[in-house]
Formats: sequence, C-alpha cells, structure tokens
Amino acid sequence: MNKWTASLAVLAVMLSFVPSFVLSATPASCAHYYNNGNQDSFGWASQQIMCQTFTVASDCYVTSIALNGATNATPPGGVVAKLYNTSGGAPTTVIETGATTITTFSANPSWSWGTSTFAGTTKLSAGTTYAACFTQASITGTNTNNYSASVQNTSVTFPAYYIFNGSTWSQPFAGFNVPFDVWGTSSAPSSASPFQLWLMSVF
Repeated sequence: MNKWTASLAVLAVMLSFVPSFVLSATPASCAHYYNNGNQDSFGWASQQIMCQTFTVASDCYVTSIALNGATNATPPGGVVAKLYNTSGGAPTTVIETGATTITTFSANPSWSWGTSTFAGTTKLSAGTTYAACFTQASITGTNTNNYSASVQNTSVTFPAYYIFNGSTWSQPFAGFNVPFDVWGTSSAPSSASPFQLWLMSVF
C-alpha cells in the first residue's frame, strides 16, 4: 500500500466520525389551488376525512401540506394532514402523516391557511394521482365542534375532493375543489459533514 492509498484509508476512517447535517433543496409548491368560496365541514362522524386529489408535473419530495380552513365552535384537538395513494380516483391507503398538527385556523366565517410539515422523504411521481387529506385529531359525533374547508367550483384541472364517512368515500359536489398547497423539493435530503462538503468542492 503506497502512502497516497494509506492516507485515503485514514481519511475515510476520520470522515466516519465527523458530524453530519441534512442538505436539501429549497422547497417550492408542487401542486396547489388557491380560490375559495363555499364551504364543507370535516372531523365529525358522517364526514370524518376531507381529501383533495391532485397530480404533480414533476417528481416532488413532500415537505409540507397546507389547507385553507376555519374552526366551527370549539373543536377538540387540531387538524392532522395525511398523504394518500388513490385508486380509481378515490383515496385508498396512507403514505405519510404530517409531523405537526394544525391549530392555527381562524374562526368561521374567517379563513386562514394552516400548514403541517412532512419529512421530505416521500416521493410523489409525476403523472400519478395522490390525495392531500385532512381530519380532526378527535372525531366528534355531530356537525358542531369541527373544522370547515373552503370549497369552490372551478375549471382548474383537479379530479375533485372526497369525503370519508367511516366506511366509504364519496364526492359531495362534482367539480368542486379544496384550496390546498403541497410543497416539496425536487430531490430527497442528503447528509454531509462540513469536511465532506469541502472534499466534494475540491475533487
């Protein structure tokens, strides 16, 4: 083993002990709809989950999902955001659940945006239909202490929104969409130490 090879071997061992940190690209909106108008509620027995289906134009690693919503009376807990797969247009299985519960909505009839953060590791593939879903942390029995989302009939090309009643999915109003925003990056986060970054810049 020559001196250069030996030096590289020692350097590799040293690198394994250097603290690293996460690198990621700057997040941007991957899919969204911003208009509002009418409203529909969720978080109670007959309307437990509200979902907006969507596609992305290019691959996206999800970092956050936002909803334009409002509180009705005094709902227990906040809103939990989840990403779902779809089949035949309707949501099916959960891909990832947001790490933060949304508790920042204004009281109805005022609307505000609430955001839940995601790990940035779930990849959404271009052309595939997904669903951004929202439910109340504690489901109530009647349509009183819960949440509402603004819904709007529009020509924007989204498949529409769905409601889950505990057993089946349905589309309450065909052609209506929920104002939502899915943010992400074009690549998954990676880890590197300052010394590793320096090596990459040199070599």
